[in-house]
Formats: sequence, structure tokens, C-alpha cells
Amino acid sequence: AHRERQQVHGPGPDRPRLDGPAHPGERRPVGVDHTLGHARRAAGEQQPRRAVGRRRGWRRTPVLEGLRPCGRPGHRHLRHRRHGAAEPGGTAEGVDEAPLADHHRRLRHAELDELLRPLTATFRDASLEAEFRRYFPEHEFEAPALISFGSWVGGDRDGSPYVTSDVTRRTLWETREAVLRRYIDRVSALIRLLSISERSLAIPQDFTNYVSSCLDRLSAARYLAERNPGEVFRQFLGYIRLKLMTTLEDAANRVLPDSDSGYRTADALIQDLEFMYTSLRAAGAANIADAVLLPFLREVGIFRFSTVRLDIRENTLRINQTLAELYRRQHSTDAPAPDSDEWKRWILAELSKPRGVARNDGYLSVEARETLNTFRVIAELRQTIDREAFGSLILSMTHSATDVLGVYLLAKEAGLYADSAGMEGCTLPVVPLLETIPDLRRAPAILRELLSVPVVQRSLARQRKVQEVMVGYSDSNKDGGYFAANWELAKAQRQMVRVGQELGVSISFFHGRGGSVSRGGVPTNRAIQATPAGTIRGMFRLTDQGETVSLKYANRGTALFQTELLGASVLGHVLLSQQEADKLPLHEYEEAMEALSGTSWTAYRKLMERPDMLTYLQGSSPLEELSMLNIGSRPARRTQAQTLADLRAIPWVFAWTQNRHMVTNWY
Repeated sequence: AHRERQQVHGPGPDRPRLDGPAHPGERRPVGVDHTLGHARRAAGEQQPRRAVGRRRGWRRTPVLEGLRPCGRPGHRHLRHRRHGAAEPGGTAEGVDEAPLADHHRRLRHAELDELLRPLTATFRDASLEAEFRRYFPEHEFEAPALISFGSWVGGDRDGSPYVTSDVTRRTLWETREAVLRRYIDRVSALIRLLSISERSLAIPQDFTNYVSSCLDRLSAARYLAERNPGEVFRQFLGYIRLKLMTTLEDAANRVLPDSDSGYRTADALIQDLEFMYTSLRAAGAANIADAVLLPFLREVGIFRFSTVRLDIRENTLRINQTLAELYRRQHSTDAPAPDSDEWKRWILAELSKPRGVARNDGYLSVEARETLNTFRVIAELRQTIDREAFGSLILSMTHSATDVLGVYLLAKEAGLYADSAGMEGCTLPVVPLLETIPDLRRAPAILRELLSVPVVQRSLARQRKVQEVMVGYSDSNKDGGYFAANWELAKAQRQMVRVGQELGVSISFFHGRGGSVSRGGVPTNRAIQATPAGTIRGMFRLTDQGETVSLKYANRGTALFQTELLGASVLGHVLLSQQEADKLPLHEYEEAMEALSGTSWTAYRKLMERPDMLTYLQGSSPLEELSMLNIGSRPARRTQAQTLADLRAIPWVFAWTQNRHMVTNWY
């Protein structure tokens, strides 16, 4: 039950991760959400239900008054104006996608605090540890950090021309600034609380000596010993705050601080807090250390210097186009088709060679240079922002193992391997996103072929032998209908887990669920319960998108409930999986589900393949108008082709919902 502290506080792949969307899709104006938040806070101050008469009326008034503006919100702008997009007579400098999701992520100073407070309440709540001590008093237990957080904001390039490498760089520097402000506030609060004198406790001498040396090295901190004589812990916290303030100032200038005057990495801050924590316990103040300092130590371990792990998502088409330009430069001829054996042989041959000198990108198109720059920015910001600033690269519309190997090749080109020659293995996890019915049916074969490639095996050895696979609920529903899509998703997960077991690799699934039922939306606990037995094993990722973010995390009560529900549901699924696998008569159910799925698939595809379907949808729904609404950050189509296949799932679902046909739910 007890883990080493480095494992407890450092993020890892073996726990649930909650990911925020890059395309919020929030229909309510931000002002309405702020008003509702104000009303919630006012309602929270009401007297208990037993309060009657005038006193209760006094409390009701601010709630009612606070809700009045909700009845008169401004209309949504039909013109989809994006920050940074070109205005008449101006030039486009690249969109800043992050402001569109600031309301959801709460990454500005005050809003970040509102998000982190409910989420970190679980860190301050010692009930889990208390219950463990109650039933197992002979064991020492420290609750591990069960949940980590990810985001796509500023990293989702799938068909969006507005998300560039510069946007990614700016997003991560801003998240670094936001979390540093949060840490400064937390340390300031600790300074007010910890006024322990060295005369009242036997403080370890090595800690006292370390604090003295720290104050001597930092000239700006030398006054702390005179200001707080004998209060070694308060002196040390003042020293930490000064270093954090310097780190914040340098982050605003997009540079790293000197290691003596600031914190270059979150690990250095964790090391200082860890030393203080163990010294408090050694001095006989274990209760104070656990109640006051440990929650902050857990926060830093999870949020580090980047707040979230930023995923980069790119489309297979864009990756292959960039590789085709590299091929053309190398061979002076057009590249073979991406699904050809010749293309696969070329990629495997390039992966098996040591990395040569850096290429001149001048011959590449703007789009190809931007794709390569994305990989280079990942390498750069891992060294500056945080070593865990990035989660993984998600390859949307993955059709084959060769598609995934193309990402490995571009990562090698950008220096994202463990060695300069690019032979030891890729340090960036690459996640295939399977989101169409044919791709889900090919999933076991795709995975088996991918895991047999030596460079992938070496890469996974550095990633704890875990291969993550993202499964898409929205596009699979759009491709095959609700029933067939969910059945194929369940089958694919079970089959991929079996492939992983055969090859000695753990398969972890990232569930790309949206808000509505037809996009995989379902209450958190039911979504996890419905996951096939044996497919979680403690590793689970889930997206929350659109208005579900506000619904679940806009106030402390629901945020705390949702995080507890997520952790408890994953734990329950892991514990019950073996029992369920032994009990369920899978063959009988599978035969019935296969027959129903085939029938629904046939009927759905017959409707979708009608030549006039797109024309009908455009005429019977506000499909084109939806793309003009200021409720998202991406174009309605991936490549602007006028086909159903190119249409994104979000406007697809919205359109059928607005005209009340509900086609996305029927099949």
C-alpha cells in the first residue's frame, strides 16, 4: 500500500486522467455562466431549510436578483470571430485558441484558483488515509495522487488552421504563469500559518543548515532571518516564495530563471517542499505537516509547472503530406501512395537509419514546415516549461500501422528520441485514434503490426510498456450509427487488450467522449461501468467537452463529487473485472449483438449513402449556420470538401438535433 514519495507525487500513466477539450462547444454565453456561478455562491450562503420567515427571505433575494440577467443574454454572434484571425484590411497572425476555452479551463489567475480549489480538496481530505488507518492500523498508508489532468487547448491541430506551433508555445507559457501565481498564493497562506519557533520543536540540524545556506545564496532573502528570527520554516517558505516570484517574472519574459534565484523545474520545488515536509515530521509536527504542507506538495506533484499535460493532435493526412515532401526531396520523384508497400518500406528504412544532419526546411511548403515545427516546439518546451508539459501526440483518422510509424519518423526528424542518432526510441508517446467503423474492425491487426516494429518496442520500453489507444465515439457514431458504433468500440477494446497480452504490452484506452449521447456522452460512473471487463486495469483517460465541463466542474461541490466518482468508478471496475469476465456468457450475447449491429449498420449506411443526403441535411437544418456560430474553435470540415465524410461530428450532431430528426440516435 505504501509507495515511495517520488511515485506518489509525480504523475504517471497508471492512473485516470481527465482531459479538457480544445473545442469547447459551449452554447451559453460566458456572461450567463458567470451569473449562474454568482447565484450558486449566493445560494450556498442560504440558511438551512429549517430557517423560516423573514430571515430566509433575506437570503433568497440575492439569488433571485443574481439570476435576472440570465433572462436577457445577448445573441450569439453569427460571425465566427476568432482572436488573431484576419480582419478586413488586416493580416492573420494565427488564432489564439486558448481564450476560447479560458472559461472552461480556469487558467487565468482567479479562475485557476476556482478550479484547483475543488479539485485539490481531495488532496486535503484525509478521510481515505483515516479509514485505512482505522481498518489496517498496523500499516502506514499515504493516498497516492489518483487523478491527473490533460488538455487539448492550444494543441489540437486536426483540421484547424488556427492552431500553430506559436499558439502552442504561448499557451504553455501562459499555463506556467497561471500555476506559478497559484503556488505563490499557496505559499503566502502557509507563511501566515506556520509560525513554529525553533524553541518549541527540535528541528533537524541539517534542515536548519540548509535554510541558512539558501538565505546566504539569495541576497534578496537574507532579511528573512532578521524578520522571522527563530522561525526556520517561515524563513524557508519566504525563500521559496521569492524564488517563485522570480520564476514568474522570468516566465512572463519567456525565459528560465537562474537556479539560485528561481526554480528552473518543478522537481526543484518538489525537492524543497519534500525536505521541509520530512523535517516537520522529524521535529514531531507530523500532524501539521500532513494537514498543511502535504496537500500543497501533492498539488505541485500533479500540476507541476504546466498545470496540465498538453496533448498534440494532428491528422494522418497532414502527417503523410509532410512526409511526402521529405520523400520528394530525397528521391526527386513523387511519393508512393500512403497505403502502398513501397511507402511502408521507405518509412521503416528511414527509422532504421541513424539520424543525419538537420535538413534545410526552405524547400518545404508552409504547411509542412509548420508540422515539423510542432515537433520541434515539443522538444523545446519540454526543456523550458516542464519535462511533463506534453502528454502525447494523438494521430486522428489512423488507418494503418504505417500511419503511426510516420509520426515516429517526424519525431526522429525533430530530435524527440532518447539519443541524438534517433535509434534508442521515441520519448513522445504516440497514440493512434481509431474513429471509423472500418478502422475499429482493423484495430487488432493495426496494433499487432505496430507493436512488432523494433523502434516502437524500444520506445514503449521507456514508457513502462504501455501503448495508449484513443477510441472515438463521435466519428464512429457518424460513420456507423449509434448501435453499431458502440458495439464495434466494445469489441475493438477487448481484442486489442488480448493482442497486448500476447505481446507483453499493456493497452490503455483514451475515451474521446462528447457531451451528447450520440457522441458518447453518459454519466461518468455509467461510462466506466459500461467499459468491457479487463480493459481499464487502473489506466483510464476520459474527455469532458462543451457544457459538460461547466456542469461537472463549475462549482466546488460537483467538482469534488466528479473527481471522487471518477476515481471510485475506475477502482470498482478494476476490482470487479475478473468477476464479471468469469460470469458473463459472452458468446450468447455476442451473437445477438453481432446480428443487431449488422442490421443497424446496413440500414444506416443505406440512408447515408444516398447521393442527396448532404443536400437534404443542408436544406433541412442550420448546418452551414452552425459553422458561423462563435461556440467553437475549429472549422466545421476538416479539409473544406463538400462531403459527409469531411464533416466534423459536432456540427453533424447539432444539425440533426436542431431539426429534430435525431438521426444520430436512431440507428
